[in-house]
Amino acid sequence: MKYLITLASLTASLFLVGCTTTTPLITPAALTSDVSGGVKIGLDVYPAAAPDVALARDVICAAAQSPNTSPDAIVADLAALNIGSSQSKLIVDGALFAYEQVYALLGTNATAQAGPYLTATCAGLTAGLPVVTPVVPVTPVTPAAAAKVAKSAHQTLPPHLK
Repeated sequence: MKYLITLASLTASLFLVGCTTTTPLITPAALTSDVSGGVKIGLDVYPAAAPDVALARDVICAAAQSPNTSPDAIVADLAALNIGSSQSKLIVDGALFAYEQVYALLGTNATAQAGPYLTATCAGLTAGLPVVTPVVPVTPVTPAAAAKVAKSAHQTLPPHLK
């Protein structure tokens, strides 16, 4: 009888496995952190790849705003960029691979479910890129103005004491 009760409870537990109340394997915040870390490491090794990664980030962020969150559509858009550097492709592919794995786990193209993860991928790419500071324009100086400043800055020093 004990054997039958144990077998019945194990069988019942198999029917309860896989219910939709389980927590996700990764949160959007964790995906942002992972993508950001990967991009920072990649750009630390290959800093010249930053402009290409920034272009790819713009494509991925634009896809995050669209209703189609399919990785295939994003890859097609990225292919249109013609990124030539293999290092840039490696960094972008790493970020997109993380999103593709989450997308495969979700198993859906519903923006409500996949959208936050694609937005997190965009945020991770943005956080991983170096901050670009704008260059302050310098006012051109005429030769006459430069001579005037140089003349006013020139002062005669008092003679040395003997």
